[in-house]
Amino acid sequence: MTNEQSVIQRLDELFHPRSVAVGVISHSGSLTNILRRMASRKGIGFSKVISLGNECDLNSAHFMSYLGSDQETGVIGAYLEGIADGPAFLEALGKAALQKPVILWKLDLTPEGGWAAASHTGAPAGSRSVWNGVVRQGGAVPVVGFEAWVDALMGFSLLPPDLGDRMAIVSGPGGLAVSAAEACGSAGLRLAELSEETRAALSGIVPPTGTSLRNPIDVGLSASMEMDIYIESARAAAKDPGVDAVVVVGIGLNSETNRLYTEAMINARYEFQKPFLIVNIPGFEPDLGTRFCREGVPFFDTAERAMNTYARFRAYQLWQKERKKTFLRQDNRINRI
Repeated sequence: MTNEQSVIQRLDELFHPRSVAVGVISHSGSLTNILRRMASRKGIGFSKVISLGNECDLNSAHFMSYLGSDQETGVIGAYLEGIADGPAFLEALGKAALQKPVILWKLDLTPEGGWAAASHTGAPAGSRSVWNGVVRQGGAVPVVGFEAWVDALMGFSLLPPDLGDRMAIVSGPGGLAVSAAEACGSAGLRLAELSEETRAALSGIVPPTGTSLRNPIDVGLSASMEMDIYIESARAAAKDPGVDAVVVVGIGLNSETNRLYTEAMINARYEFQKPFLIVNIPGFEPDLGTRFCREGVPFFDTAERAMNTYARFRAYQLWQKERKKTFLRQDNRINRI
């Protein structure tokens, strides 16, 4: 990259942020503080962070309505131990989710969680069946657990709109390639059918033994020492018109190979205008994900978490499109009366 290209790229980053801002509603102040401390490593930026406490005056419905109409908020994340006004919350949720993703981590759905929530904020016990109905009607994206919540906040703020379901997987370890393929299917996504041109290109990149040119693309363990194998394989997959997103399971063996790997994957994501999801190999450099996330490329500890997050966002996008079409049809019928 020339100096001029580098300057243009940095200016583009300045005026076109890599992520949308997240608005948080939480019944736990300590959780918001934990999230704030790790947010920069995950590429998460905040519009507003609201700790509700025991809701002595304003409640979750009020703040859901506020963030739903807030122009600075692109994604809403909520940690809720109870809902004080169910009808008002459902109305606020439905309006907000029509405009932006609402990622809800709801507690007190078990007797054990209910007792803990009551002792924490005084929240009344909830019902799992009622909550499932709220999620379906309101269009929320439900998650369970802190890791899934943070993954979704990161992924939804970094991934682009109009996600497709044809995934290409590039992996060094063969076992992780297979598990990524399994995670793809389990999440309701598809392995992309690579074109003849793509497989021909890969045959000139990937070593002939202990590898596979089919999807998932098993580039072999030597790729961790020869970064060009990872890089060119991922680029070949991204170039394929039958591929909607590229999942790369890999890492280098030292700081220099990781630098080359990181820069190349980030550049490929924006050159080909396709989502890249980077998956760590356990036991290697723990802070590799920071650079990826800050540059708009989501980084996950496992392929399962990557596929689940991607699939959740795609399902929300499809729901939002269909919901808006429904409202448009209803408006047209009303106008004809």
